[in-house]
Amino acid sequence: MTGLEVIEQLSMAVAKHTSLELNTIKVTKYEPSSGTVKMFFVYSARRENNTEILRLRPANDIVDRWTIKKRLENAGGAIKVIDIQYGDEFSFLYPNGRKVNVKSLFGGKDWEAWQLATLISASLFAMFFIFFLIMFIGGTHIIKNKVRPVEEPRHVVVQPVLRPIVAGVGVIQPLPENRDHVVTVDTDSEHAPSPSRSPMRRGRGLLERRGSNASLTLDLNRSQENIHCGTPPKECSAEEFLQSASKRLTRRQLRSALKDVKALHTEFWEIPMNHPEKVEIAGSGTKNRYKTILPNEGTRVHLFEKNDDPLSSYINANYVRGYREEEKAYIATQGPLPHTVNDFWQMVWKEKSPLIVMITKLKEKMKVKCEPYIPDYQDCYEDIEVTVISVIPREGYTVRELLLRRGNETHTVHHFWYTTWPDHKTPATAKQLLSMALEAESMRLEASTEVKRPMIVHCSAGIGRTGCFIAVSIGMQQLIEENCVDILGTVSSLRLDRGGMVQTAEQYEFVHQALSIFELSLPASNGD
Repeated sequence: MTGLEVIEQLSMAVAKHTSLELNTIKVTKYEPSSGTVKMFFVYSARRENNTEILRLRPANDIVDRWTIKKRLENAGGAIKVIDIQYGDEFSFLYPNGRKVNVKSLFGGKDWEAWQLATLISASLFAMFFIFFLIMFIGGTHIIKNKVRPVEEPRHVVVQPVLRPIVAGVGVIQPLPENRDHVVTVDTDSEHAPSPSRSPMRRGRGLLERRGSNASLTLDLNRSQENIHCGTPPKECSAEEFLQSASKRLTRRQLRSALKDVKALHTEFWEIPMNHPEKVEIAGSGTKNRYKTILPNEGTRVHLFEKNDDPLSSYINANYVRGYREEEKAYIATQGPLPHTVNDFWQMVWKEKSPLIVMITKLKEKMKVKCEPYIPDYQDCYEDIEVTVISVIPREGYTVRELLLRRGNETHTVHHFWYTTWPDHKTPATAKQLLSMALEAESMRLEASTEVKRPMIVHCSAGIGRTGCFIAVSIGMQQLIEENCVDILGTVSSLRLDRGGMVQTAEQYEFVHQALSIFELSLPASNGD
């Protein structure tokens, strides 16, 4: 049906059901893409100075919009009316055919030409009066500034008189060996401690900028053999720390760890972030959601290269080891961007991943966190067709079964979408996340063939919530198999594979909370 046919049929239907003459119904706009038709109703018409002025009749005075909607729906035909909205406009049709629509300023009154002319004249007069008033006040201010005496600037240099302080001659006694001298730097304080001077303001340190409330305590008299390799000094590289860090906790120690949150936060900040500085692929920055969150080169996922273009093989994703150093147990990645959705599905197909875990909303606090990449029913992403087979709501998350088709080959994927993680916080309870992790892990084991395929996990940046989920999943398996857990070692291992995993001290604490809750569900053991 052409646009003219749509306009003609709709105008006739409206005229029939409103008892208006057909020539008083005017269509001003038809948008085929959205299926929108804009029309108005002529109340009266007259010509002044070769200009035809149409007085419009208010639409809501003619008929109730829901009534006319029902009548048009029941009329049948090829046109289906979905919604009707009122507008309030005047239309002025000029001899050259140009039409100007103006928002109504006059309510429902029928204004005469002399009233309109009077209003326009009064408005112009008011504008000129305000203009001349501003010019007059501005000129007076300039004249006053011109006659104001200008005082020449004077430069005064004050130099302090420095007097040397001469100390008396004496023997400097060493401090007693049994006395510990501790210097404490509190990252929450705006001042650094000083024994003899008033506090001086210092710059904000790295920990303070990142929101830590931990304190760093340095014991000056302890043996150098006891120095733990924290955010690494020269003697210990970040890689060496991440490879060797370990702190196995029994079930009882795990429960007790949450009693000293400050110690947990201090432990967290000692773990090197291990963020890479750059990626050696030209143009890869356009495919990163956040410019400082980059994939580590040694574990980076490579897509199939197209047309000898290295950029076509790039995706911001890393293989991550699982429990007992299982290679490529997970893939940690960012939320897809509008132009990387196809890359995401190419990765799912290439890796034959049985599960996708999504731990973010599409928008949080009016900020886009992830591009929608799951169709409502069916859609194609380059040569991969994705169809939603089923949707199962759970408490706090939703499970979808997806069927992927490429030519004659198919692949089934289960998609877990966790939607109850608050923005810039951690969940009030970990029970829903634990339920999802248990279901996802059991489904991954069931789907495993001779070659285990990686579970894809993503949030927005692919390091914070993603790191928490993977750390909790590994910790649950370790508690079941070994009756103990090494959260420090797990997070360090995750950061070797993808920098920044488990992004904040609060998230590190949340991992401990989640595993403590899970530990309570396990059968009691001797000594715990």
